[in-house]
Amino acid sequence: MKKIFFILYLAIFFISTASAQVFQKTLGENENIDMVIVTKDMFSLITEIDSENKDDIKNFYGKLDYLATYTARDRNPSLQIEKEAKKYVASKGMKLLTKIKNARNSSELYYIPSNKKGYARELLLLIRYTNGKTTLLYVKGDINMKKLSLLALQATGLDRNVLREAEKAVK
Repeated sequence: MKKIFFILYLAIFFISTASAQVFQKTLGENENIDMVIVTKDMFSLITEIDSENKDDIKNFYGKLDYLATYTARDRNPSLQIEKEAKKYVASKGMKLLTKIKNARNSSELYYIPSNKKGYARELLLLIRYTNGKTTLLYVKGDINMKKLSLLALQATGLDRNVLREAEKAVK
């Protein structure tokens, strides 16, 4: 019986690791696509940051497992990011949470709900800027959807206003 649980645990571990790295394999090797990967270990360090909203940061980041952003400034790499994002959304059956369009960008936020209301297990945000730039954000963990604007880390370069608008879509 222990062998069955061990094999099941390994299978789940490898499946979750493979899905987290799906974009790293397809997009990370393109020299025209910038990439930022943040692992669970880094999130542990982030929770130690001393700031005004330390409790929010600790509660939010302490539950994340993986974050990746991919950014392209040219047409072909941008199209590659969009293609891979759409393919992943379809393969995982992710739900559309919101679409936002303004003068600077258009964005789509997809997620896989958690068992807890207002939380997600996976989150994918695709942002297309009017200047041709495209950004893909992929997050995995126990994601509090009402605190999405906390994802606007300096390193990711994400527009905090896009994330705040997405927070409004969460009920």
